[in-house]
Amino acid sequence: MTVVFMPIANHPEVVASSLGITTEVITGDRPNQCMPKNMRKTHDMLFSDMVMSRLEMDLLAMLLATAIEDPQAQEVCEQTRAEMAKESSTKSFDLRYQFDTTTISNWLQIKKDDVRGTMRKVARTIMSRPIGLHQHGVSQDNDFSYISPFRKIEWKRGILSITIAGEALTLMLDLTRGYANINLPTFVSLNSAYGKRLYEILSRFKSSGKLNRLPIEKLKHYLGVMEADGKPKLSYRIHSVFIRDCIRTPLQMLAKQCSSEIEFLPDPDNPKNLGYRPIKKGNKIIAVEFLYRWLSGNDKQDARAKITELESRRIDGIELTIEELQLLEESYRQIDQNERADKVAVAIKNRMLLQKPVVHQIEPEDDEELRFQRLLAKVDDNY
Repeated sequence: MTVVFMPIANHPEVVASSLGITTEVITGDRPNQCMPKNMRKTHDMLFSDMVMSRLEMDLLAMLLATAIEDPQAQEVCEQTRAEMAKESSTKSFDLRYQFDTTTISNWLQIKKDDVRGTMRKVARTIMSRPIGLHQHGVSQDNDFSYISPFRKIEWKRGILSITIAGEALTLMLDLTRGYANINLPTFVSLNSAYGKRLYEILSRFKSSGKLNRLPIEKLKHYLGVMEADGKPKLSYRIHSVFIRDCIRTPLQMLAKQCSSEIEFLPDPDNPKNLGYRPIKKGNKIIAVEFLYRWLSGNDKQDARAKITELESRRIDGIELTIEELQLLEESYRQIDQNERADKVAVAIKNRMLLQKPVVHQIEPEDDEELRFQRLLAKVDDNY
């Protein structure tokens, strides 16, 4: 039996002008198709208006984790950008991913017998879930942009096919404004949609553990409690109720489930507020400050490995992409080499003004510590 879901508001002229669909097949029978350890989610996707259930977020995460590392996806993005740059754009480039039952079961922790029924429910609802992206560099706060990530979701003979439009893919994979490196197994294991959203938002600044105070109204958008008329759900118009249900309770869950990754700190003014502090103006809550720090664990070892990989490329004369430089900056901060990280940050700022092009490899050696010190001795400061 074939089940097909398509968006309610598709643009016929875009679909009709599509040049065809590139298909990537992901199967659980291939050992290299196990769930990635990490998922990179763009800054704009993190701080977007998103109303999704827990399973809908898992499905989107499965797609993003696959696409972000896929050369085919990058190719579709390049073709789409070139087309969008034209005065009259008529072509659309789509990418389709196919996931078998084993993969979905393993990645999303769903029993095999339940995969089809669960995906049917998720597909039906997620097709009508647009993502609101905030506008940057514009003078009016009232400007908005919504994307519908999925062009089509289909189940056929045990295979889930997800077709995503090139324009949506381009917006979702643009790492140039920064991104969060999210632990994917942890993310999938969380049972609360609010907990998932907070976990990925807190993942944005792992190296510094610093997230700016977030205005309460923006948080309501990020956590998906807004109605279509732009107002919060009736029950969450009272700030204290919103904080209780969407901040305090999910943070308590994260404190238990993510204790090996994040340490949540009590509010100095009220120790009962674990991991957050309400910011008030008079008696009114106007913002929330999150109180936490990421625990090192293997982060320093991972950071050194990433520095070795990226700096080796530079020594070989290969120019790093902006997103790779951002990863390099974060890695230096994780090993407390802030002076060098600051130099990389300046280079990123300059590069983004110039928007230079890209290219891409690594080489191992023996003693890890010795090799790392040798590497730093060779590295110049001209990022």
